[in-house]
Amino acid sequence: MIGANGAIVYNRYMDYQFPEIEGLTFRGFLPFDKYLLEKFDKTCKEHDGEQFVSQIPADVTRAAIADKENAVIVVDRQRIVAAGWILPSLPRKGEQRILLGAQVLPEFRDYGLGRVILSWAETRTKSIAQRDTVLTLVLGNEALHEKANFLYLEYGYEPVLTEVLYVRALEGELSMPGFPIELTVEKWSTLTSHRYFEAYREGFRERLGTIEPDREDWIASYNTDKEFRPDLSMLLLEGERPVGMVTNGRVENSGMIYQIAVLPEYRRKHLARIMVEQSCAKFQAEGCVEVQAYVNVNNIPSAQLFSEAGFKKRLTRARYEKKIMLG
Repeated sequence: MIGANGAIVYNRYMDYQFPEIEGLTFRGFLPFDKYLLEKFDKTCKEHDGEQFVSQIPADVTRAAIADKENAVIVVDRQRIVAAGWILPSLPRKGEQRILLGAQVLPEFRDYGLGRVILSWAETRTKSIAQRDTVLTLVLGNEALHEKANFLYLEYGYEPVLTEVLYVRALEGELSMPGFPIELTVEKWSTLTSHRYFEAYREGFRERLGTIEPDREDWIASYNTDKEFRPDLSMLLLEGERPVGMVTNGRVENSGMIYQIAVLPEYRRKHLARIMVEQSCAKFQAEGCVEVQAYVNVNNIPSAQLFSEAGFKKRLTRARYEKKIMLG
C-alpha cells in the first residue's frame, strides 16, 4: 500500500504487518473504543441501510475479550474507519468453523482496507486453527455491495446464502383481514412449539429437499432469541392439523417476520398474505414504525408475497464460505 508521500510504510501490530494508508493507524480494540465503534456502526448502517442482524460493537468486543489479537480497528485521528474480527468455534467432527467479520466506513472503501483486513483475518485464523482439521472460514456481509462480492470471490470464497431485506413502512391505519372460519389460531408456547415445527417442515418441504431439520434445535433457536415474540406469532390449525405458521419478533421500533410457511394444498386460500397483514397490524398496534423480512434470492413466491404486500427492497446480505485443509 502507498502512503501519502508515495512510499510504502508499514505498521506492525499483533505480529502482522499492516500498511499505513494516508496516516491511518491499525491497532487492537480497547474498552474506551466502544463509543467510537458505536458511531462507526451507526454511520455504516445509515449509508448501507438499517438492519438489526449485524451487531458490530458486540462482535468486536466479544472477539477482543476472547483474545485481544482476534480484533483490529483502523483509526483516523479520533474516529474508527474500519474494523475486523474473528470468532472461532471449537472443532467438531474434524471441522473447525471460524467466523470472519469486517466493515469499512463508506468513504474509505476505495483505500483497499477490506483487502488488508481480510488478509489479516485469514493469517490470524490459520495461526490459531487446530491442526489436522478442515478449516471452514465463514464470511458474512449484511449489506453486500459489488466490490465486496468481487473481493470475496477473488479470495476463493463461495456464496452459500444470499437474501434480500424487504421493508414495509407502517403508515395509516392497517386493517386485519380474518382467516377462513374453519381455521383456528394459536400463539407460540411450550404446548404448541412442536406444531409450529410441523407446519414449518411441511411448508418448506420443497425447499428442504432431503434435509431433515432437527425439531429441538429449531425450537431452541426461537426460545433463546431475545427478540422473538411468541405472543405475536401465529399457528394455523384445521382441526388438529397444522396448515401454516408465521414466527415474529421485534427489535426496537421494527417488527421482524422471521419465517412464514403454508402447506402446499392450502396456498390458494391466501393464508400467507393474511398472516403478513395481521402481523403488520399487530406490530403497528405495538408502536412499530416498520416491518422487516429477509427473503432468499431464489425464493420467488416469497419475494412476490412481500412485494404485493407493500414491502420494498432495502439491501442484500450474503454469507460466503471457504474450506482449507490444515495438515
